[in-house]
Amino acid sequence: FFKEHVLKKRDNAADCQTLPGTAAVAEATARDKWGIGYGGIAYFAERKDLRILSVSRKKGEPGVSPLTADGKIDFTAIKSGKYPIARFLNVYSLGEPKGLTKKFLGWTMSPEGQTIVKKVGYVPVAATDPANN
Repeated sequence: FFKEHVLKKRDNAADCQTLPGTAAVAEATARDKWGIGYGGIAYFAERKDLRILSVSRKKGEPGVSPLTADGKIDFTAIKSGKYPIARFLNVYSLGEPKGLTKKFLGWTMSPEGQTIVKKVGYVPVAATDPANN
């Protein structure tokens, strides 16, 4: 995603590290004074040893932060696309979901499931979530 949407399909720098997950990116970035990392905001928002930057869509435009002024995740800026470096995470099933799979997917989209999604730092998507504007 980052290479396609931010680097415009150009290759990363030769000394760029590719790590196995976002938690590893957060750790490596925190340890490197000059490090720059990219990953899901849920892995970075609570960390005091990282600085989260505002980003603009185009040169000359003001930057937008994925955080509110009080340091909370700005779900509205992310979901609306105002914060430009965001992507969807999708769940797929092989055919029409049935049984436990259907029950699980239904629960994830319920108000209870979406509350947990938001609590762990992901952007809620279900219209049934009253806090999802």
